[in-house]
Amino acid sequence: DTLILAGFTSQPVDPVLANALGQALHAQMGQSPVLRIASEENIRSTLALMGRAPATPLSPDVARDLCRRLGGKAVLAGTAGALGRRFFLTLRVTACADGESLGAQYAESDTREGLLAALGPVSAKMRASLGESLASIRKLSTPVEATTPSLEALDAYSLALADKAVGQ
Repeated sequence: DTLILAGFTSQPVDPVLANALGQALHAQMGQSPVLRIASEENIRSTLALMGRAPATPLSPDVARDLCRRLGGKAVLAGTAGALGRRFFLTLRVTACADGESLGAQYAESDTREGLLAALGPVSAKMRASLGESLASIRKLSTPVEATTPSLEALDAYSLALADKAVGQ
């Protein structure tokens, strides 16, 4: 089953947070042997067929249209932000065919950087809700913060990957 990652939006707008969490989500979901994440190459070529620029941000609507064209199963989108002094993230998965909600996960943190650590358990729950066994998740889950606890570092990595994808 193909999954389209729509990435993260943030409220209020925080591109570093959105890019970093989007990259971390891709890494977390990509550890699954059950889920197949649509490749950047397939996404870019399909966006071109849709008359869109290869670097078009994957809003939930664009991602759903893309998912239908690629014969995918679902779109996974995230939202992150601040509520008072706390920070939150939400993952939502919707069916490509009809937009029906297939599940959602939510987490909070005392710090903006803490969202990175919170993403691991939320991603694991989402993987389970999409059909991956708990044994597989336990065996194949490396926490993102094991590579870097820095949102800025993940953002820089994400931007570099995006530049590479469009040939810059």
